[in-house]
Amino acid sequence: MRCFAFLAFAACCLPDAGLAGAWARGENGIYLETTLEAGSGWRGLTAYGEYGLTSQLTLGFDGYLDLEEESLTAVTFARYSFAPRGSHVWALGIGLGGEYRIDSREQR
Repeated sequence: MRCFAFLAFAACCLPDAGLAGAWARGENGIYLETTLEAGSGWRGLTAYGEYGLTSQLTLGFDGYLDLEEESLTAVTFARYSFAPRGSHVWALGIGLGGEYRIDSREQR
């Protein structure tokens, strides 16, 4: 058991370049992900997507439908990635989002 705990701790502490967030999706590259939350009933649905408009510009969407609270939250974003010098990648991002209440038809 101690060996498993140590390996889990070591795996969390080791750096992994693949987990960095500034990487561009690449021209015409697409990434889509959906998640369905369930418990005693359906709780929510998450949708996330990225599209590489150019080799450095990525457009994306992140949305969540909360079935318990009856609301929809969504963010659209754009991320521009650049590598000034060396192997480090930097990114500049901007996004716009909001929440829509389904039950009362109010927007926030």
